[in-house]
This record gives sequence, C-alpha cells and structure tokens, in this order.
Amino acid sequence: MPETITKLLIFPTFLLVVGVILCAEAVFMAESFTGLLELAHQSGGSTFDAMKLVMLKAPEILDFAIPIALLVGVYFSVSTLRDERAFIVCAAAGVSWIRLVVFAGVLGGLSALISFGVSGFVIPQTLHLQRMALFEMTAQQTTSQLLHHVETKTIQHVPGMTFISIHDPLTKDMQSDGLFVHFDTDAPTWHVSLADDWVVTGPGEDGTYQVHLRNFRDYTGSVHPNNLALIEGEDKMAGAETPQFSSLLVKETAIEFNLQTLLGEKDEDRQIDELFLGRLAKTLATTDSGTALKTLADKIARALLCPFATLTALLATALSTRRWGRQTALPLAAVALLSLDVASQTFLRWAATGGAVTLANGSLALLVVILLPVLGLIGFFGERVVLPRMGDNA
Repeated sequence: MPETITKLLIFPTFLLVVGVILCAEAVFMAESFTGLLELAHQSGGSTFDAMKLVMLKAPEILDFAIPIALLVGVYFSVSTLRDERAFIVCAAAGVSWIRLVVFAGVLGGLSALISFGVSGFVIPQTLHLQRMALFEMTAQQTTSQLLHHVETKTIQHVPGMTFISIHDPLTKDMQSDGLFVHFDTDAPTWHVSLADDWVVTGPGEDGTYQVHLRNFRDYTGSVHPNNLALIEGEDKMAGAETPQFSSLLVKETAIEFNLQTLLGEKDEDRQIDELFLGRLAKTLATTDSGTALKTLADKIARALLCPFATLTALLATALSTRRWGRQTALPLAAVALLSLDVASQTFLRWAATGGAVTLANGSLALLVVILLPVLGLIGFFGERVVLPRMGDNA
C-alpha cells in the first residue's frame, strides 16, 4: 500500500509541472523574441537567426522554471486529491500521511539532480552556441558593409579599429563618399585615416581583398602633456602646445587586406560559464578560479530550490484547509521561494570567495537551514494535509 500515494500523485503532478514549465517557456520566449530579433538584425542576422537565439534560451528558462513549477504542481495535485478525500481512504487502509512527505522529498531530490544536470551540461552548450551565432552574424554584417553598396551612414567596430562610412546617394561612380578610420592606440598617441571615396574589390585567388581609396590621408601623432592636462581639467598646467603629428597624402591608392585578419579569429575556447561540470571541476582543481566557483555556486543554489519547493508546497497545502489559508498559502510560498532564490545565490557566491571547501560547507549548511524549518512545520501541521478543506466561512 505505501506505493499508493505515489501512484495517485505522480501523473497529475507531472502534468501540472510540465504545463507550468511550458507556460513559462512560452511567456519568456515571447517576451525576449522582440529584443533578440532587434539584436539579430543589428548584427546582420535574419528572423530565423532570432528564432534560433530564442530556442537556445529555452534551457535557461527551464532551469529557472523548475522550482516554481514544482511548487504549483505539488500544491494543486495534493489539494485536489485531498478534497476528493483520497487521502482519508488511504489513511483508513493504514497508509500514513508521512508518505506524502517522502513523495515530496524524493520528487524534490530527483528534480534537483535534473536542474543540476541542465545547468551543468545543457546550458553551457547553449551559451557557447549563442556566442558563436552572434559572432557569425556580426562577421556577416561587417563583411556585407565592406563589400556591398552602403545606403546609409555606417559605424562599425572591428578588432583594432573603428570605421565610419557615409553614403551620398547623388554620387554614382563610387560605393561611398567618405571613409574615416580610427585606430586603437595607447595614449597619448593617436592614428586616424580619411578618404573621400572608397570601394572594395575581390576576393583574389589567395582570398585577399583590396580597398581602393581616393584622396587618402593618414595622420599619426601624440597629445602633448600640457594639452592632455588641459583636456583632463587640470588648470594648473596652463598653455596649450602646438600638436605634433605626421601625415601622408595620396591621390589614389589600394590597400590589400584579409577579411579573417580584419574580423579577428573566432574564439571557440569555452568561457567559464560555458564549461561542462567535468571541465569546470578541473578548472577548480588547477586554478581555484573565483569566477568558476561563483558559477558553480549559482548552479548549486538553483538546484537546492527544488526540494524546498516540493516540501513548501506540501506545507502550503496543509495550511490551506481554511479560507485564509487558501487565499494566502500559495502566494506566500511563492514569495518565500523567490526570496530564497536570491538569498541562496548571494550566500553561496559569498561562500565561493573562500574557496571550494568553503563553498561545499556553505552548500550543506544552506540545505540544512532551508529544509529543517519546513520539515518542522510539516511535522506540526502535516496531518491537516489529509483533511478536506472547510467551508468558506471557516
């Protein structure tokens, strides 16, 4: 008979949890689609690219939604069976209400493993794919602006430089009417180039391109310390000096370049938040990276919410037999869950600053602190969970 409770609860709880997760996925994905669509278009992508980015966000939404879905699913499935007096029948057959606590605890533990698996293996892969997709879209946009007709003013950043091109629709013989390039240099030096007209041809057999420049000017120089002091507002160093710079003026010239060099190499090495759990553990063992520990702390904090959610849902059900409890139990449980999400991440991130051992001890302490009070309250009010709710005047 002990498995009767599990048989009664597992299917309706599963349906409710899946339903809440799907609703959360739909809401968050719909909300983020417009922003990602704009980001994709700004990066040279299409609507399909935006949809791809939205789908890659799904595992992050899933990890966030699991605890709240467990809270809602367990609360309503247990409440429905209680009001149908199913638990009274089980109690008459000798099945203790403690089996409900066991069910909630096991479900919370298994869900914590799922959450930890999603955040440890699925989300790192999707984050890596998102970064690669954004790089590809940015590279496509830059390439398109360089090689094709430019209709408007364009400001583009590439590794080592920023270029601005302005198109004049009245000019027919050249691709663009103006080009300004600012090269990244260490202060106080500076380096800029200008051209009245420019056009890119290629690629050649070796894959290189040529930019043909008309009325090309190149200027390099440095800011005098006195001028730099004036710019920074240090009035005590008065008196501007004549700027010193060198210039190069050419009527027409062509410069060869490689797109791969211009755009920079694609960084396919995984960043800390893109590492799978195994590689993240190796990072901790070799460097004890503070960023890696904080990443791990976030994963642990989110996983620990799962058993808290299921047990809190059971407690909320026990407190909802009267009218005031039906109106406040579930909202208060949701507030407690969301508050714990913020508090646990803050605490474990602080514990991570002390190293891996401190993080492990902090995680165990947090597990005890969040579960013992809930279990204590369930032990005090738990028998109410099998009693049908009273009338609206109770």
